[in-house]
Amino acid sequence: MAADQAASAPAKRQFAIRQAPANPAATQIAGATVIANQGQEMESISRVQAAKLRKLIHRKDKVLAVMHPPAVTYGRIMEMAGCEAGFVGTNSVVGSMMGLADVGTMSMTECVTVGGWFAQGLGFPIILDGDTGHGGVMAVRRLVKECIRAGIAGIRIDD
Repeated sequence: MAADQAASAPAKRQFAIRQAPANPAATQIAGATVIANQGQEMESISRVQAAKLRKLIHRKDKVLAVMHPPAVTYGRIMEMAGCEAGFVGTNSVVGSMMGLADVGTMSMTECVTVGGWFAQGLGFPIILDGDTGHGGVMAVRRLVKECIRAGIAGIRIDD
């Protein structure tokens, strides 16, 4: 009977803290770590995550549920539970981080910085809330380039 109970008991989940991958481009100069080509490395991560996101969006057999992790720590728990993609929206970020209403209070740089923290800390693709693009056509171009540099897989822009 004890064997039957053990077989029917739910499996315990193993939680582990993710370690940042070793960076072969990092070198020591006068006791400080200098990362060469960090922008290129993040652009590669962004391309890989964007390809993963496109594949998830276009699959036919399963609906993609995009969740909003309130913090990277919770995002890691969501990832272990099977979450496949995340959304970083300015509403919850502005409210939880700055205690302000989401009325254009965060700059484009602040939005990309926060989205980059999520993208770099999680293994699933991150979609950033790009608001209205933070300006005209040239601002949208800059937003896209900065998101790529930050490792962000996608952007949602309001009209």
